[in-house]
Amino acid sequence: MSISDHDLVFCVIKAGIPKIPPRVCEVRSYKNYDKGAFVNDLKNVPWNIIDSVEDVDDAVFLWERMFNDVADAHAPIRKKRLKGRKTPWITPKLLEIRRERDYYLKKSRQTNSSYHWGMYRKLRNHVNREEKRLKSEHFCNLINETKSDSSSMGFFKESFA
Repeated sequence: MSISDHDLVFCVIKAGIPKIPPRVCEVRSYKNYDKGAFVNDLKNVPWNIIDSVEDVDDAVFLWERMFNDVADAHAPIRKKRLKGRKTPWITPKLLEIRRERDYYLKKSRQTNSSYHWGMYRKLRNHVNREEKRLKSEHFCNLINETKSDSSSMGFFKESFA
């Protein structure tokens, strides 16, 4: 068997952006927080125990422990994963349009109104177009900046570091 012009020729280039592992942070969840119940539970904590402790460090530790027990009952600490890569093309204007889109999605699901569904679709399409445009501009600018120096074409790593 010989190689000719009619044989299929292809190659695979593994390109892309290396994934950065997500960050995990701890936040308090105020989803079911009730201010009145929280204040009431704080009033019921036996704070006078702290006065009987001799060491200041132990007293602070005890106070913090009693307060955190009440706080954890009303607003528990949750672990939240944060996206691992940065998106430098995201602008405050795009984030504002996304929030508006999400608002109309929520309203349209609640009311099933054709007006809200229409606004949601209009904003969804606008967000998609705007994000594609911003992403394209960002990478075109990076390519144009490195045109004169082809050895610095590792711009993907820089833009997502």
